[in-house]
This record gives sequence, C-alpha cells and structure tokens, in this order.
Amino acid sequence: MLLNIVRGVLDPAKVHAPDHHLSADQSSIALNVATTGVDVEDFLDQVARARRLVEQQAVEQARLALLAADQLYRADAFEDEPYTEWAGPLHEEARAAYLAMLRMLAHTSRLAGQPGAAVSYLLRLLERDPYDERAHRSLVRTLVAGGQHGEARRAFARYGEAMRAIGVSPPDRDLLVPVQRADAVRR
Repeated sequence: MLLNIVRGVLDPAKVHAPDHHLSADQSSIALNVATTGVDVEDFLDQVARARRLVEQQAVEQARLALLAADQLYRADAFEDEPYTEWAGPLHEEARAAYLAMLRMLAHTSRLAGQPGAAVSYLLRLLERDPYDERAHRSLVRTLVAGGQHGEARRAFARYGEAMRAIGVSPPDRDLLVPVQRADAVRR
C-alpha cells in the first residue's frame, strides 16, 4: 500500500512503468537515481562543476553554473529533520557547498564588474555564517573599492563585533583604506 502511495507521488500521471522510479522486492525498496533526480545531489554536482570552472578560470561559465546552483538550493538539506543523526553529514556537506557557492558567486561577480551583486552574495553568506572572517574582509574591500565608504565602515564595525564575540583579534583598520591603483601611484 505505502509503495503505491510513493509511486503515485513520484509519477502522479502514471506515465512510467512502476519500477521506473522505485524498484522493490520482498525485503527492500530502492530509489532509481538514474531516472529520478535528487535535489541535493543535483545541487552538489552543480557546485562541484562550478568550482572546476572557477579553477580553470572560465569565469563566465562558472558564474552561470553558480547561478544555476543557487536556483537549486531552496533550503538546508533535512532542515525539517534536525535531530536525525543519519542526515547530519549530508546536511553539513550541502551547507558547506552553499557557503562556498556564495563565496564563488561574490568572486565571479567582482570579476564581471558587478560589485553590487558581490556585496549581495557576501551579505547572504554572512547571514548564514556571521563569523566568516574571509567573507567580512571581502565585503569591506568590495565596498571600499566601490566607493561606498559609509557602508564599508558599518560592515567593518560588524566584522569587529563578530570577531570579538568569538575571541579573535579585531581587524586592522587598514582594511578601510582604498587600494591605490597602479596608475594613480605613478602620477
């Protein structure tokens, strides 16, 4: 009975053979992952593909792959099962991939000349992990480079508060100084 219910959920129009999505015998039921997509696996594959493209410096292709991955990530894996031990490793893997995806999206957005998008991705990253020092530094640098000095100072203050909260030395104020461009230094 339950097997029929699950098959009905996976194929409500009954377009496929009964064993298209699930195979079953007297002792087990198995999902056919060759014919049935698993959202978290699709997300992890897309992030891995994007990471390879970033490493190959195929920035625009990487950015498109990252944007596709971003569309796939709707929520933390098994967020409705917080105390299920078996889900813990996959939950953490997906969370780490999500944070890496946001970091790569910020990086590729800066390279594409879209600092506003980079700031948005970094803010999303910091919303998930407020103690990510690298993300704080990148956010401040991106804001300074974009001439958003007031926002940079506010981001710098949040960075300092977060580091003090976990017992890490606060950041150096030199981070707020605009980077001198090579052509400006020659003048």
